[in-house]
Amino acid sequence: MGVMVGRFCASGLQYLKRFYTSRVVPIEQIKELRKQTGAPLSEVKKALQEEETLEAAIQWLRRRGVELASKKKDRSANDGLVAALFSKDSKSAAAVEVNCESDFVAKTSEFQKLATGLCNTVLSYAPNSDKPGKVIQLSQEDIESLQGHTVSIQSRELSVKDAISQTVATLGEKITLSNAFYLSIGDSGVISSYVHNKSNDYLGKIVTLVSLCWSKDVTKPKPEVEDVIRNAGKELCMHITASSPQYIRRGDIPDEVLERERGILFEQAKSSGKPEHAIQKMVDGRLLKFFEQVVLMDQSFIRDQQLAKPRKIARYLEELSQEVGFQIFIEDYLRLSVGTKA
Repeated sequence: MGVMVGRFCASGLQYLKRFYTSRVVPIEQIKELRKQTGAPLSEVKKALQEEETLEAAIQWLRRRGVELASKKKDRSANDGLVAALFSKDSKSAAAVEVNCESDFVAKTSEFQKLATGLCNTVLSYAPNSDKPGKVIQLSQEDIESLQGHTVSIQSRELSVKDAISQTVATLGEKITLSNAFYLSIGDSGVISSYVHNKSNDYLGKIVTLVSLCWSKDVTKPKPEVEDVIRNAGKELCMHITASSPQYIRRGDIPDEVLERERGILFEQAKSSGKPEHAIQKMVDGRLLKFFEQVVLMDQSFIRDQQLAKPRKIARYLEELSQEVGFQIFIEDYLRLSVGTKA
């Protein structure tokens, strides 16, 4: 009997302790913390029961977010979105790939706001470039260094690390900033973009950027001429999105890649049993097919695919140059899709 009374008293004390130490959280505080953090309602309530001030509750949620993120670190995040944004003067652009585990999460407003905010952060990061028009890929060290930079999400200023952690806590999936790129053009060119399978004008499953340039000796074109070039660049972005070239010109192909391809084609032709002079012609012909597959300037313009004789991209640029009155050339391009290997 004495044992039973002791057990009852012990359990009763524990119940009373929980009852009196669990404070009633004002609904206004719950709403305010939810507004500031975007965390799930259940987590918001727990934070305010554990901490007495909003500031302390935010720190509790951040710790909770980091904990949740660490639990998910070994899970694969192969879905997500890519984003591309321009500076106000349209002379610079940034593109990022932000991954999550499912397309369902990628479609949420919370994830899309995070991806947009991270892209803006990369745009403001503006790595040094002494080659206008060239795409710069941020290294993993650069991406790590961004963790302490500020990201703005719905008028809230957070570090990149905290913004990702809080979104993980809200959506319950692993989220990573996988790839980041920066492009600045200077005064002798324009940047064009295209978003494929898009959630909005700057978020989608594939984003493509192209820098179209001209000689520094050319007098600055009128705005309407730059618009013509920029629109042509968008056409090229759409082509690159569809055809996925690996190089701009034949000269960009590394020697070892070209020699390896030539060797493969030679062995294929040799197996036909034809004489050596015929084999060489077969290799040369098949090498042209290889160029059409991987070299942008050798590809047939996708927009002309219904024509009996579609233009090559090189020809399209020649016609554009004739239209504007000076030589236009492709300085660089980026085709970034969800699941891109860095």
